Amino acid sequence: MTRRLLARKTLRELRANRAQTIALASVIALGVTVFIAAIGAYQDLASSEATTYERLRLADAWYRIEPTDQSLVEDVATRPDVQDVEARLVIDSGLQVGRDRVRARLIGTSVTGPAAVNDVAVIDGQRPSDTDGVLLERTFAERRGIAPGDTVTALLDGEEVPLRVAATVATPEYLQVTPDRYELLPAPSSFAVIFIDRTQLQELTDNRGQVNDIVVRLDGDNSSTAAVEADLRGRASVIEATPRSDQASYAALEQDLGSFRAIAIAMPTIILAAGVIAMAVMMGRVVRSQRPLIGIMKALGYTDRTVLTHYLTHALVIGTIGSIVGVVAGSLLSGVVTRAYTAEIGVPYTTSAFHPALAALAVGVSLVAIAVATWHPARRSARLAPALATRIDPVGLDHPGRRSRIERLLPLPLNARLPLRTATRARGRAIGTASGIAAAMLLLLMVLALRDAVDLFITRTFDDLEQWDIAVTFDEPRDPAARAPITDTPGVTEASPFLQAPARLEARARAQDVLLTALDPGQDLRRLRLDGTTMARALAPGQIVLTDGLADDLGIDVGDSLTAATPTGPVRLRVSATSDEPIPSRAYVGLTTAAEVAGATVANGMHLRVEGDQATIRSALYDVPGVTAVAVRDEQRSDLRSLLSVFDALIAVMLAFSGAMAFAVLFNAMTINVLEREREYATMRSVGARPALIARLLALEVLVLWALALLPGLLAGTWVAARLGDAIAADLFTLEVRATPASYVIAAAGVLAIALLALLLPLRRVARLDLASATKTLG
Repeated sequence: MTRRLLARKTLRELRANRAQTIALASVIALGVTVFIAAIGAYQDLASSEATTYERLRLADAWYRIEPTDQSLVEDVATRPDVQDVEARLVIDSGLQVGRDRVRARLIGTSVTGPAAVNDVAVIDGQRPSDTDGVLLERTFAERRGIAPGDTVTALLDGEEVPLRVAATVATPEYLQVTPDRYELLPAPSSFAVIFIDRTQLQELTDNRGQVNDIVVRLDGDNSSTAAVEADLRGRASVIEATPRSDQASYAALEQDLGSFRAIAIAMPTIILAAGVIAMAVMMGRVVRSQRPLIGIMKALGYTDRTVLTHYLTHALVIGTIGSIVGVVAGSLLSGVVTRAYTAEIGVPYTTSAFHPALAALAVGVSLVAIAVATWHPARRSARLAPALATRIDPVGLDHPGRRSRIERLLPLPLNARLPLRTATRARGRAIGTASGIAAAMLLLLMVLALRDAVDLFITRTFDDLEQWDIAVTFDEPRDPAARAPITDTPGVTEASPFLQAPARLEARARAQDVLLTALDPGQDLRRLRLDGTTMARALAPGQIVLTDGLADDLGIDVGDSLTAATPTGPVRLRVSATSDEPIPSRAYVGLTTAAEVAGATVANGMHLRVEGDQATIRSALYDVPGVTAVAVRDEQRSDLRSLLSVFDALIAVMLAFSGAMAFAVLFNAMTINVLEREREYATMRSVGARPALIARLLALEVLVLWALALLPGLLAGTWVAARLGDAIAADLFTLEVRATPASYVIAAAGVLAIALLALLLPLRRVARLDLASATKTLG
């Protein structure tokens, strides 16, 4: 009988306070949704990439060798630790696409059937039945509008070679379309990867029977890529050995996935924690506001246990409703995010599943926190004597009766004194509401700072560092006289040579592989972000400039010395300065230093400033003998921004959820404020105060609490954003998560607007108060 009565009471209260019930449930639903959607998407992405690597048999190691006889592969295949091996011929060249020319990589391998290592997934079209057809990487095909049946023209040794596209494909070694690990910025619209029959490519490039690339899948976890490398070095001239962990696309996606993991765990956890804490605080205030009612229940004979069970049930019903909605919405959103992400980067095999352990964790944490928060005030109220409980004012003024110092010092009008007294006398309620406002600021500022970090990365890369319009790369280092055809190309107004090569820097028992770039200290096309010195002094002979991140990794500072192992030999250099750059694995020396190491003044590329149509100039540059790649800065920026569109969408979703969470938290805070003070407002209205006056007082009170929460909220948001940046940072790039002044203004103003908006429904309740009932039933 008692249970039925209390169950009926619970249902009636939930219906009577429908808006508040929905808002409380929404807080939990939003937190659980974001938690499951983000972390579930991360798990699905990791699973999708692993499935793709396994089904397409991604290599465990790549060995770039001097051209040698393809029979070498038979010797490697006999090793017991080698599961599969492919010998390929890889040629970098230009590609004519319509009137434009771009960089291309032709990979001679099996195209009519599956390759034993590094196979491809056909996206559109069919594998060719004979050698008359090539497979084109899907991202480039989509960006350039190329379909199966079209013809592209490769530029091989100055000759135009038409190639018929039989199919577009996804390849596990170019999911992130980057030429190598030192060119991390993706170039899906200006870098084509073409799979062509190996024999055909050998004939086209006059490399009959020759291969220059060995890819290997090892047999078992205990197999070593170093052992295979040692064996290969005894059979051929190995130029570069790349384990899977260092392969450009794999490493970039692993870092991408790691960054996504950091965001997927940190942000939803913070949002869920904020929601659970807010829900807990709100439920505690709801229970305290019903203290007189609890006293009546005790007077009627209900036991402490019955009262406790009733309020726990009340809270858990709301929490369960919110959790169920959150689990369903989060699981659906997780699939949407996963499919959008894999579609954008071209992962051919997408797996998406319901994650029961994740759902159980989110629901369990939410319900336990709610139960604990509800239990404490309900237990305290239930232990009070009925007569005492029914007389306690639910408003619970902490310091009643005295004027504050501000009131004594300033002759404030009544409209200002009332909100100020509310904040100073009912401190518990004021702190609770201000905490909700501060939490809302933290959420919004954290997401806005992450958005700003991406913009800062792009600005710093393309506006602060790279000042060139076009970058040209030669097939081999060339002397100054060979550069004249570049500078004479119509449209080129300024040129500066550079020499780039991989190097290994060693200092204090630490070592890092970097891209070492030699620059002319007097040029202005590729800048460094130096502190307290100039490029002329920093790139003086015998000096080297490290990025800030690289200096930290090596554990050295300005003035220390290190050893650089270059392709032409080791050299001892002194660190002259550090450069603040987002890609840490880079170092810089002057061209004079490079000439001393190389034994001659040479360069393998040029930065150019141009005027006129850049596509036309790029096509003209590809006609210059020895030019293998021509990069356009604006195109790189556009490609990167396009690839970040999924990330932008994710940020937009997070921002929407943060805004919704902020509204739900503040709506609950404002509603409970009104519930706790119904008698006060009813009394004010009984003596003649209009609802508009009460609305102004409440709005002013919100403004006071917003001002109190402003500094703590923004400081907490700044700190959390910085920690998020630390979690995202990895070897390939750093992301400085720092909010701009505009984001601080947006976060602060946005929360104030949300708080004022959240007042609308509570004010409606005040306007509709039954004055006779409200002044008698409480207290």
